[in-house]
Amino acid sequence: MTARKSENTLEAQEVNSDLSLGRALATLDARANGQNTDLNRFGPSYGEFLSSLRERRDELRASPGQIHDLYQTIPKHGCDKEEALLAEEPDYLLVYLTNDPHAAKDSTGDYLRLFEHMNNCFMCFEEYCRVHRDYCLELQELSGNGANNNLN
Repeated sequence: MTARKSENTLEAQEVNSDLSLGRALATLDARANGQNTDLNRFGPSYGEFLSSLRERRDELRASPGQIHDLYQTIPKHGCDKEEALLAEEPDYLLVYLTNDPHAAKDSTGDYLRLFEHMNNCFMCFEEYCRVHRDYCLELQELSGNGANNNLN
């Protein structure tokens, strides 16, 4: 769902930033917390992307054992391929960023494996940072505290 973005192609980052995984996850969280967000503000493909993420999140939440099994597939060592594992498989960040706080507290051992991997894999650490940055910026924007809302 997300591709590793090249640092050399700033234009590609700007185009893809509208449909980033981090922004979509923040929108999912905002909607789950009762915030009214416009699903079509980035176009119809954004709404479809959000819908597929919501369905996948609900699938994973329905079976906590599946979340545990998912996190057990994360290698402790770095990625062997040129593509970051976290860029190829968004489920890890989907669960980590949008999981219910009580469920997250119960599964900190699972999340530890994610952070062990990122400690050994710079590509996945970079991907996590990109997604988390977009997630935090979008949450700020949706709450009315973003850069676009501070302009007078």
